[in-house]
Amino acid sequence: MLLADQLRSFHRRRIAVPVSDAALVLDVGSGDKPSWRADVLLDRYVGAEHAGQRSGTDAARVTRPLFDAPADDMPFADGAFDYAICSHVLEHVPDPAAVIGELTRVARAGYIEVPEASSAKIIDFPSHLWWCRLDESTEPPTLVFQAKDAAYFDADIARYIARSGVERELTDLLDRRFDHRIVSLPWTSDVLVRIEGTISPQLLEAAMGAESHHRVAQSLAVRLLTGLLTAPSRWRAATSPSDMTTSSNPSCSWVATPCWSAGSTGRAPRRPRATPASPSSRATSSRRRRRHRSRCPRQRLPAPRTPSQGGGRRGCSTPRRAAATAR
Repeated sequence: MLLADQLRSFHRRRIAVPVSDAALVLDVGSGDKPSWRADVLLDRYVGAEHAGQRSGTDAARVTRPLFDAPADDMPFADGAFDYAICSHVLEHVPDPAAVIGELTRVARAGYIEVPEASSAKIIDFPSHLWWCRLDESTEPPTLVFQAKDAAYFDADIARYIARSGVERELTDLLDRRFDHRIVSLPWTSDVLVRIEGTISPQLLEAAMGAESHHRVAQSLAVRLLTGLLTAPSRWRAATSPSDMTTSSNPSCSWVATPCWSAGSTGRAPRRPRATPASPSSRATSSRRRRRHRSRCPRQRLPAPRTPSQGGGRRGCSTPRRAAATAR
């Protein structure tokens, strides 16, 4: 039963993104485990020098168009996205209220996930700046961020866990009831937030230079499980006819100019030949274009990173469109 509960929790949090195939999805702070459903990624700290900000691999995965931009000042138009995912990011940033303000500005709905304070006070990452909790006395509930005074809740307990070698066992034990370790907040239109206290410059500097605590095997298992669980949805999106120049979001405008597709070899996909083709070759060409063609934004944006600029091969999902309209 415990394993079944863990799988249901994983599916709810990472697989069941409540949007249609035509929706445009943004993943903010995508790191080394970007959402399978995201069309556009945004991450300020993508290099291996920021490994302490991630729990998986050293560098971020660049598997779709990625914008190297601050989360509290996103280079997107108001309402550019149908859905925005922000998972285990807000506890790292100096001003979570500003990031939440940007999330609700650029997207119509989304999902926020942060570590829950009482669990984090047992095992936490030194790169986290806030204790997070959900105040359910308000309607809708208020996401509360309390400034940390130090990297760990109790320095003596933290040193004991480190020297006794029980950190991994204790983490595994807590992860068995993972839903109790996190605050999950689906939102529409707006998010109530309250900030308690301020982060000291010393704590911020220490958090930015924190050592990595990576669990590479766990990260690879997440990718494998995500690939298996999303295979039917990805196959449906790849094979179903769709108008790539439109979006369900009326605030987004697109042009039909093809641009470079994440996951290619670095060259833009060739345009279809003008010479006549047999019915079978035309069908093959159509499927190939649906798999590899993405769309450019109407206005110029900061150039997104590509796999040749520090990323890997394509992940679980092929981007259906390029980034949203610039401000």
